[in-house]
Amino acid sequence: MTKADLTEEIAQRIGVSRKYAGVLLELVLGTMVRALQRGDRIEIRGLGSFFVRVRRPRAVRNPRTGAVLNIPARRFARFRLSPTLSESLNGRNRAGLLGGPVRKAQAPDQSCS
Repeated sequence: MTKADLTEEIAQRIGVSRKYAGVLLELVLGTMVRALQRGDRIEIRGLGSFFVRVRRPRAVRNPRTGAVLNIPARRFARFRLSPTLSESLNGRNRAGLLGGPVRKAQAPDQSCS
């Protein structure tokens, strides 16, 4: 599923324009990216959690030349699946999983059309 597919799904499920749904999706994803850049943990119940790990700096050897290369420390994002979603994917559905019925919402006064 692509970002465009997500935007279309949001627009259809809550009854707003695709443009407005795209703005909402960009807002959510941008907020998540900034939180991860700060090193914050993001936990979404029923889906999982995103968090940042640090890979230690290390020295490696080039097998062809024998030269030692120093690789600096790096930060990377990880995702851990929630038990609820894991069980749902494996055929043991639990009540309350994301994706239940959604009420139609009215777009705010500020139109993005």
